Amino acid sequence: MQGLVQRHQHDVYAHFAMADLSMRFRLHELALSSSRLALSIQADFSPAVVQHASSLRMLNRDEEAVAYLFGFLQKYPTDQQVRTYYARLLEGSKQSAESYAQYLILSDQDNTNEDYIYALARIAYELEDRETAWRYFLELVVRGERGEEAKFMLGKIEEQNGNIDTAISWYHSVGPSQFFFDGQVRAAQLFVDDGNYSAALASIGELRELNPVGRLTDVILLEGATLVASGRPESAAKLYTRHLDGPPRQRAELLHARALLLRDAGDKAAFLRDLAAALEIDEDHHSSLLDLGMALVEDRSYEEASAHLSHALELQPDDAQTLANYGCLQLRRGQYSSALLYLERADKLGDDPLISAYLGEAQWLTGSLVKARMTWHRGLAKAPSNVLLNTLVQGSSRPQ
Repeated sequence: MQGLVQRHQHDVYAHFAMADLSMRFRLHELALSSSRLALSIQADFSPAVVQHASSLRMLNRDEEAVAYLFGFLQKYPTDQQVRTYYARLLEGSKQSAESYAQYLILSDQDNTNEDYIYALARIAYELEDRETAWRYFLELVVRGERGEEAKFMLGKIEEQNGNIDTAISWYHSVGPSQFFFDGQVRAAQLFVDDGNYSAALASIGELRELNPVGRLTDVILLEGATLVASGRPESAAKLYTRHLDGPPRQRAELLHARALLLRDAGDKAAFLRDLAAALEIDEDHHSSLLDLGMALVEDRSYEEASAHLSHALELQPDDAQTLANYGCLQLRRGQYSSALLYLERADKLGDDPLISAYLGEAQWLTGSLVKARMTWHRGLAKAPSNVLLNTLVQGSSRPQ
């Protein structure tokens, strides 16, 4: 290849081809120098400009790449290929507002390009400018481009704006696509939240009849949760039992769901039996590991609890609930300093009132009484009716 470049030293395409080949073989310095040679022949050759910036990025010189593209666009403001790459680079660098500004310029230069409209809609939503995002997503629906995703996003925006009926309408309008299932699930969940259980169950029933590949378990769980919310836990348990003949993942999930119903009904033996059965099918079933581990903590079977909770922690080391449960185990074992470390990590990752309760307890037992009270009060501010936190706060207010 180098011999060919030597024979065509003044051919911009030869140097560009050399840069492209070098990138493929991860020879980024050679790609950089080759793109520079191409640009010395034709300074406005867009593919070489993009290649040059890409080479800088691969050499971890992102700021230099951004500055280079900015300078180029000052000289050649109508170059859409380079500006598009620049906009994507800015977005990838978490400079969303700057990226948005570039897509605005691009859409002004070519208002027929749906990719620019989509980028503006997506970034506006990310920047929490829901009104602007709504306008752009609606434009995509009208244009018929990325329409199903746009309908789903319009549903999300209306839901966030509190317009529940309109949100449901948008979710129901999502047609066959990767967004169809999630749209129908959200619509059903909104019916549940609104107490319209019959509408939710009708919507879920239609979805179940479609037998969505890989998602049937999610539909059954949603139907069960709706039955529970409507005051029919026995019907939910029967639903889960009827579908225990499915694939392994489905059986494990439904056994876990049924176990929780049995626990709430006061049948602890059956609760533990279903969790054990779920773990026999899938030893890595995270929710079952957590629930069985905590049940064993309550029974003071700490060694067995540790086996389950340690395994859960290995599977999801940055999950707030997992860290909190393991911290609770350490707390009950009297390992207060260790418990504090896990619970502090959990507190940074989640805002569950139970985490505040456990963390405050660990702080109290390690002598940080003021911190403990502050933690409990902080948790109580988020969940003022939480019984455990109220009890802890009242107890900590008594004279020592």
